[in-house]
Amino acid sequence: KYEHDLWMEERINSGWTYGEVKDVVNKKSPYLLPYDELSDDIKQLDRDTIINIPVLLKSIDMAVYRSWKVFNPFKHYLPNFFIIL
Repeated sequence: KYEHDLWMEERINSGWTYGEVKDVVNKKSPYLLPYDELSDDIKQLDRDTIINIPVLLKSIDMAVYRSWKVFNPFKHYLPNFFIIL
């Protein structure tokens, strides 16, 4: 849900609006809906984005670790994760 909310925010800030059919030229998307209203197939695209982060990081010799002691100025918005080179 969080990933979809971020994606929607980015799209809306870039001038996209809801449309029944995806139209890149006119910036219309049928996926500019609350997460709970999306089909399971579209929800899976959001899940896949998150699931693939560790795999992509590993491919460039990086990793994500959970830390309970790292200062996180975004603690109200993000969990305590950081990337290690």
